[in-house]
Amino acid sequence: MKLRDLYSGLRAYFHNRGSRRTAHLLFLTSLILYLLIIPSWILERASKRELHSLRTRQMEFQVLTREYEWLRGQIDAVEKKASLSDLSGVAPAMDEVISPLGIRQKMRSVRIIGKRALSDELSEETAEIQMEKLTLNELVNVLYRMKEAKTNLLLKRATIKKPFENPELLDLTMTAAVFTKK
Repeated sequence: MKLRDLYSGLRAYFHNRGSRRTAHLLFLTSLILYLLIIPSWILERASKRELHSLRTRQMEFQVLTREYEWLRGQIDAVEKKASLSDLSGVAPAMDEVISPLGIRQKMRSVRIIGKRALSDELSEETAEIQMEKLTLNELVNVLYRMKEAKTNLLLKRATIKKPFENPELLDLTMTAAVFTKK
């Protein structure tokens, strides 16, 4: 309904009753309420939309903050390992892993596959390591010590086979990499 129609309807109603002043007063009161209520209602809806948008962005930032903190922790762990290690290759790193276990004689070969620069500060050396006649306990200990090594030693791939002559023992062929700072 248009304001003009509202005004003319109210005017006609009160004109018939003989009170023109009351009609004007009622019209002005309704007009003031209309002018105050509608904008405040529109403003409230816009504020609710903006609040919802800001809460959504806040949740996104919280997720990003947690992810950043997790990645920062991972980077700190890698940098801590890199600072603790004086070893520069896969062979010395594997020797450090295997020596305390007393199974150095079971390592058949360490063959360097390649070395590449990952960034200006980081390089990677990859090697294939073959070990034979390991017990399951020795295999678990080797893998655990590799994971907990002071160097940035990463197991990329492993193949475990049972030899034909003694199926209780295991042959291990793995690809490992060492990450070093330049």
